[in-house]
Amino acid sequence: MHYSRGFYIKENKGNNVFSFDERKKYRSLYVPSLKESDNAELIMSDKIAFAEMEDDAEKGYCGIDPFLKLSNDKADIFIFDNHNHAFYFIYEQVFRNRIPKGLKLVHFDQHRDTRKPDVLFRQINPSKQDLKDFFGFDISGLDEVSQLDKAFYYTNAVLNVGNFIYPLIEEGIVEDAVMMTSSYEMENNIAMLESENQFILDIDLDLFSEDMDYLDYDKKINTINSLIKKASIITICTSPFFVSFDRAKKALMDIELF
Repeated sequence: MHYSRGFYIKENKGNNVFSFDERKKYRSLYVPSLKESDNAELIMSDKIAFAEMEDDAEKGYCGIDPFLKLSNDKADIFIFDNHNHAFYFIYEQVFRNRIPKGLKLVHFDQHRDTRKPDVLFRQINPSKQDLKDFFGFDISGLDEVSQLDKAFYYTNAVLNVGNFIYPLIEEGIVEDAVMMTSSYEMENNIAMLESENQFILDIDLDLFSEDMDYLDYDKKINTINSLIKKASIITICTSPFFVSFDRAKKALMDIELF
């Protein structure tokens, strides 16, 4: 299983591309393992998950450790730090026929995350040695690189926090994205979703950052909670660069996942 062990991104790839040549202290980013759990209790990592230059100062941000996989009566729930990981978890569920291909992606976020990656999923063809060199260990026992190996590599070595939606649509994994980044979108799109019985619910907890306090907190929580029981898969990211751990943890506690 991918995400069965943690690893470091040491190259100028994935989320490590941001100000890579300027950073001296935080040169590697940590991606932890995934743990199955029956509760959504977040544990803050002591390792850096995202680093960037701000006002000429280098800053590193700790993610969560471990990532979590939970389940309610209808859906698997994946909780992680940087948003690009949503690509793998959604791709895997479609690949294993756990959810249908071509569902809508309902995207709660401070950002739209629709930038086009420099390289599309269909354009990459990593070898087993490429995978081993990047992750630092053999991620597959197969002689050939599998589609899930490829998706795991693409998620971590190519994608970053702002561009995972485009390749999901480009590959037909999701039909389109229903944006929930403003009060207007929440009010208008929630009505459209009343007739939908299946969709992907994707939540970035930076929706609860200080920058987004102009949106009513209870309205955000209630809108999310109204969709939980209809979702076929739920992906949640803590976005350590954009929202504090305490704010992300509080919002997650108020979201009724079960």
